[in-house]
Amino acid sequence: MPNPLRDGLRRCQVLGEAALRDDGCARLWAEQRDRFLGLKEPSGRSIGEPDAPDAALHEAR
Repeated sequence: MPNPLRDGLRRCQVLGEAALRDDGCARLWAEQRDRFLGLKEPSGRSIGEPDAPDAALHEAR
């Protein structure tokens, strides 16, 4: 099954240093970083969004 995030990250890897100036790569890296740090739910919705059950918990911090 195709994985757009993984495919995009591989494209950025192939770009090498040019990826540092690529807006698409910057967006992909930010998304991957947020997923790694647990700042996004698997659905892609940010945990801090109002529909998230623990949104009030995050706002209190």
